[in-house]
Amino acid sequence: PHPLASARQVEVRAFLEGEVERLGVAWERQPWSIERNRTTHEGVNLSARLPAGDPGASRVLVVAHYDSRVGAPGAGDDGA
Repeated sequence: PHPLASARQVEVRAFLEGEVERLGVAWERQPWSIERNRTTHEGVNLSARLPAGDPGASRVLVVAHYDSRVGAPGAGDDGA
């Protein structure tokens, strides 16, 4: 499990950042926060941009989350 704001989620984020770096892709962290039921939740989105081979090519947006619920493995629930 790697729920929001956990040490394990920080490890998962570091892994993803390392993989994107290894591929030589430009990326950035985008911190966010939201308040629900008088509790503030904070997280970090990772944004990467892959250049198209053809400047006139259509753009494709790919999104995914890298957190899980407490006690859940966090596999197979994104876009399933």
